[in-house]
Amino acid sequence: MAIFDWKKKGLQAGSESSAIDMLFHKTLKGDISFGRGRALDYYEKSVYINKAIEKRADKVAEVEFYLKDKKGEKINDHEILDLLAKPNNFQTREQFFSLWNKYYDIYGEVFVLILKDQEFLGKKKFELRLLEPKDCEPEFDVNWQLTGIKYKGQPAKYSSNEIIYDYRPNPANQFRGISLLRAGAYTIETNIELDRLNYNLVKAGGKVEGIINFKGEQVSPSQLIEFKTKYKEQLQEMSENGNVVFMGGDAVYQRVNLTPEELGYIGTKKMSLNDICILTDVPKVLLNSVDDVKYDNADASIKMFLNETIIPLIRQKVNKLNEKTELVPDEYELCFVDPTPEDTDKLLKINESGSKNYYLTPNEMRANVGYEPIEGGDDILVPFNMTPTSYDKGLKKKSFEHPLKDYSNRRKYFEKRIIIQDRLESNFIKALRKYFKGQQERVLSGIGKSLKKDLIDSSFNFKNEVSIGIEMLTPLLREYMEQAGKEAKEMVGSEYRFIWTQEIEQSLNKRAEFFVNSINETSFNKLKNEFKTSLELGESRQELIDRVENVYGDISKGRAKVIARTEVHSAVNDGTLEGYKQGGLGIKIWVAVMDSVTREEHADMDGEEVPIDHPFSNGEMFPSSPNCRCQI
Repeated sequence: MAIFDWKKKGLQAGSESSAIDMLFHKTLKGDISFGRGRALDYYEKSVYINKAIEKRADKVAEVEFYLKDKKGEKINDHEILDLLAKPNNFQTREQFFSLWNKYYDIYGEVFVLILKDQEFLGKKKFELRLLEPKDCEPEFDVNWQLTGIKYKGQPAKYSSNEIIYDYRPNPANQFRGISLLRAGAYTIETNIELDRLNYNLVKAGGKVEGIINFKGEQVSPSQLIEFKTKYKEQLQEMSENGNVVFMGGDAVYQRVNLTPEELGYIGTKKMSLNDICILTDVPKVLLNSVDDVKYDNADASIKMFLNETIIPLIRQKVNKLNEKTELVPDEYELCFVDPTPEDTDKLLKINESGSKNYYLTPNEMRANVGYEPIEGGDDILVPFNMTPTSYDKGLKKKSFEHPLKDYSNRRKYFEKRIIIQDRLESNFIKALRKYFKGQQERVLSGIGKSLKKDLIDSSFNFKNEVSIGIEMLTPLLREYMEQAGKEAKEMVGSEYRFIWTQEIEQSLNKRAEFFVNSINETSFNKLKNEFKTSLELGESRQELIDRVENVYGDISKGRAKVIARTEVHSAVNDGTLEGYKQGGLGIKIWVAVMDSVTREEHADMDGEEVPIDHPFSNGEMFPSSPNCRCQI
């Protein structure tokens, strides 16, 4: 039966239009009974629902907008972007879009009022305000088009041009919205009732302890009151765990043991949480429920939440804004930045593979990790021995020429190496900070209640700290050094694998012992001064603890980066030198950075060539000065 076949339905009206009007009043009526009452009640009373709705709204509110013109070029400076950054005088972008999404989830409908020529930040411009959905009543014409809304019983209604109407379509009423929470009504109400029940049980002492039932002749109200009073005076002190319920008749006591566990409170709460996570698409970990969530699963579920839930919610809002040409002119399209974080490890693996297999240029690798392109970075770098097999007819191939003798090749080589080294430094900084954090905890645990002169010696076990540092950090340096040696042999075209010799191991251990001793001497001396100053000033234990925490805070911020750059740089260059030697290369060439912060001495050495076993002119076998970035 056709929807407009009102005659067969028996609708009696004076005209066809009046019959259609009656149909509209029935079909387009909002879901008032649920959407404007119970859903808001659920949001206010259910902690799981409240948290889930808040998380959805907060993530949507982090959206970053930009415009594209008809050529597809990105535009970051425009009045519409200023408006979305500050929609009105009393809300920030985050507050505005967070509330927009809360209305969308709770009521299923959102009404945004567009105010023109408002005095805003000293200028006449647009302003956007969210109307409370419970006070809005949209009106539609016979063509199913929104004509306007009535708001808070005002005599004049807002026209459709003044309103952005966003809604979650209701399958039972496709032109009106439905609350996200409606499908979870039973689950949510169960959750709320369980919380209320548990509260009442706790308030009553945890459980109903027993029932006294008076059988036979009914006792009078005054007798019942007298009995209760005497019971409370004489017996209640014997048990603080519950109360007794009195009933009429001969007195027979029946014990009742109903606890929250027996009522299935905890198990049912967990089931409710699972259902609410399904209902809202919010992962458990974002609701601070991590009992049965592994880190890898949590990370994947958050990415899926952003990609499958948050992006569609943002896209819906952007599409609604794009529909209003007075806000977004036809020559522009409002877009948003994808909130899903990039997989850094995946990008680094792509860069590493692209570099090793010679299909990515330095600039392509830099673009993958968000760096600007550099001059000369559009050529793919290949090993020294990879030269064209073709040559002029009748001529012999040229003998091997070290490519780093050429200035432009040195620049390309450095850019490739620095990408790898930056990644290694980042990993080493994490290891250093972990080491220093553990050391800080060990130092603080040694500070007793009484402060004395030799406290630093009992709190900081120098020998133990050096041993822990060597054990934690040497394996990383060994890995970096060995990888650099392998890559160096590949670059010179060696067919044999890199060999980790006893001499290399001894050199590494010696270097690690030296640098771990050095950083601990610096830390010890800094702490010793703080302990001494604190003792002289007569400070409390907490004030000394604050001083220790400040020392390690400075280490994490500044020293860790300098230490990482120096040690990783030395390990990589040492491994490269060993690879050159094993690959049969007879010379080595100094490659300086050649930027504004390069040491003048090192800039002058750029391109300096010496035999592989000879030191450079500054006495170093390879670049190894503190904070140096030069390569060989």
